[in-house]
Amino acid sequence: MMNELLEKYFRGETSLSEEKELKKYFSEGNVASEHEVYRALFEEFKMELNETAKAPLVKVIPVQRKIKRIWIQTFAYTAIAATLLLLVWIQFPQTSDNFARIDGKIIDNQEFVQKYTEKKLNKVNNILARSMEPMKSFNKVRQDIEPLQNVRDIRTKMNEIKNKLKIK
Repeated sequence: MMNELLEKYFRGETSLSEEKELKKYFSEGNVASEHEVYRALFEEFKMELNETAKAPLVKVIPVQRKIKRIWIQTFAYTAIAATLLLLVWIQFPQTSDNFARIDGKIIDNQEFVQKYTEKKLNKVNNILARSMEPMKSFNKVRQDIEPLQNVRDIRTKMNEIKNKLKIK
């Protein structure tokens, strides 16, 4: 009977109750000499049942699930962002592209905006022209000093000629 049960066990055809019977047979100690070869195998199974894990067990999650979760989160965040943009677009409808804001008011009249801009640019131009006035006088002083520079150069050359004449 045990021979048939062992053959069935090694073929992988035994039920749980039959495996319990085999384990009981090898743990009692009354093992036939022909079955003594298998005793070490079944005792090892018994020892494994008594062992406890020394380190905490870590649940391993397949990489595919992480990637799938990342894609799902990405799609969710994208959908949220698109919904928010749509709500903002609906909440604040677009107006004409040809307008200007003057003192916080929207002006659609292009002629008025153009005249207003010209007026402001003329003011800026006048301010710049007034600020450049000192530069004009500075340039005039520079032009007036230029002949004096020439006189200085002429004196220097005359001194050089005198020195050359004394040497010879």
